[in-house]
Amino acid sequence: MIFVVLVSILVFMSVFTYLNLKPSGTYDVYRTKIVYDYNPEKFDNALKNGKPTLLEIAADWCPYCREMVPTMITLKEKYGSEFNIITANADLDREVVRDYQVRSLPTLVFFDKEGNEVLKLIGFQEKEYLERIMEEIIIK
Repeated sequence: MIFVVLVSILVFMSVFTYLNLKPSGTYDVYRTKIVYDYNPEKFDNALKNGKPTLLEIAADWCPYCREMVPTMITLKEKYGSEFNIITANADLDREVVRDYQVRSLPTLVFFDKEGNEVLKLIGFQEKEYLERIMEEIIIK
């Protein structure tokens, strides 16, 4: 009896995977692409343009970084006119990793309107939490 149940579960999972079906409201984190837009000149300009800045440091091999992609897209859509949001590749932009002492990914570094670092977060962050932080930085 247990064998039949296990085989049934394996068959169901195989079909589910083969058809690339996902439970409602989810996405395939392993197929999510991170869009990197960091370059030193763009970042320097962002820190000097009078708007707060969020620097995300991520990597393609990091599942939490890929899981943050929908959140970062939403934040760019919602706050793009009030906040500079830039994503750096931890594997290619080594000076950023060194300068901000990145030890784990993703790392999110927030800067105020004057370009001063005000907060660093490490690891996956919920969208609502990031929105509260961004609202507080915009108000200051």
